[in-house]
Amino acid sequence: MDRVKLFCFFALFCVLTLLLPYATFSEVSQVSTALGEHVLAFRERSFSPSLVLATPVFAVLTYLLWLRATHAQVSDRLLSGWFKLCGVTLVLMLIATPIYTYLIEHHISAQGYTLCSAYGRGTIGSADIWLANESHCIKDGFPVRNELVDWLSQQPSDTSAQQVKQKLAELLEADSKR
Repeated sequence: MDRVKLFCFFALFCVLTLLLPYATFSEVSQVSTALGEHVLAFRERSFSPSLVLATPVFAVLTYLLWLRATHAQVSDRLLSGWFKLCGVTLVLMLIATPIYTYLIEHHISAQGYTLCSAYGRGTIGSADIWLANESHCIKDGFPVRNELVDWLSQQPSDTSAQQVKQKLAELLEADSKR
């Protein structure tokens, strides 16, 4: 592999190594803020916080790429350690993700929110949509769920189900004209 490609990979993994903890903090603080402000709707990704466990893997991979790009000798022991770290990280993620998901979903439910499967869980990796009022979860809302959740998150807590249905009809009509 030529040096330019190695330095590009090095830069990419440097960015990933720095972004994983930030993404974790961002996701946890977004949920915490939504619960603190008692918004009508918010998104939550249970898998995102467990990605912080991958930070050491990306840090070591970044270091290995740096060694390779600078033509330094990479020992077999270091490579073996990296593969072991990958295995341990995978096991930790497989254990931590369901535990975190259970704990955060239990906490959100205890705050009075309801998971709306009509708006979320439509695609792999999509965020779960939590609503303060179960009557705001309308089955036909899936095609415009993002716009509807954005609108709901800005509405006062006394927003009625009828208002949500009217907004949904507007959004569906606008979506059909696109």
